[in-house]
Amino acid sequence: MRFSVDQDSRTSIYLQIKDQILYAISVGELRAGDPLPSIRELEAELGINRNTIRRAYLELESEGTLTIRQGKKARVAAGTLQPHERPSDSQAEALALRMVKEAEGLGFDGVQFASAFERAAADHDRRYAKCAFIECSQYQADDFACATRAAWGRHVEGMDLNRLLENVESLPSSTQYVLTTHWHLADVQWRLKERVKAIHGVNVKISPAFYEGVHRLNGLRTGLILRDPESEPGYRKLVRELVDVKGDVPVALMGNYEAERLMDSVEGIVYTTPCRGFTADHAPHHLVTQELLYVPDFDDLNRIREDLFPTQ
Repeated sequence: MRFSVDQDSRTSIYLQIKDQILYAISVGELRAGDPLPSIRELEAELGINRNTIRRAYLELESEGTLTIRQGKKARVAAGTLQPHERPSDSQAEALALRMVKEAEGLGFDGVQFASAFERAAADHDRRYAKCAFIECSQYQADDFACATRAAWGRHVEGMDLNRLLENVESLPSSTQYVLTTHWHLADVQWRLKERVKAIHGVNVKISPAFYEGVHRLNGLRTGLILRDPESEPGYRKLVRELVDVKGDVPVALMGNYEAERLMDSVEGIVYTTPCRGFTADHAPHHLVTQELLYVPDFDDLNRIREDLFPTQ
């Protein structure tokens, strides 16, 4: 496994190392009997004091997570909980009660500790996100990830499919579950089926916000800006069905001079989400613009959440 430390984090470095080892065990990256890097190897890799690493290893040994023998590498202890052994609600409640009692023994109020724990859990979920939503542009991926975060109450990372296709290592190592639209499901499965626990296709639909906003273009000379030429017939038909446009619907692809000329020659523009940055940078101030927004199907998201996190 690969380690990293954040020198600016409020979490001490030895705890960061502990967290990463525990996380690797929880997702199956480390299993019972697997060796960890030696203290000297990790010292050289991270550039931190060996005593910091030793403290993390010794605490994990005292907690029964690691076994350490003189002159040999630390290993994951036998009997360590493996990822297929899903903890029960009663185990979680027992652990929570034990943690509260320990906190009160250190002088913390139980409610104060619970509040601090909730913030720490949310921060950990953000830094080591288990879920990613992969789409064909970073804008679209971030939009869908944001909608999924709102539906699930946990962090979901948005990721550009093109970046993934160029370098599969760009997927964060903490990722266990991947969502993508059915348009890209085959590509994502081809690249990631051996790297993550589950890949789910999600249905999407045009956002109500688009239907509400597109009527601003009625009666205007309206053009269409796209990234992908193969999508032109379908989107041109959609605009003509939904907007009372004046004349034809001219189309241009973003990133070339024709798109800029088009925006100078019409009164309104419909653009797809991958074109968001281009349109914002080049649209004249007087131009009426409307993004063709999509949203994930929330019934799909809820079904997938229940499958992945049944005790949530």
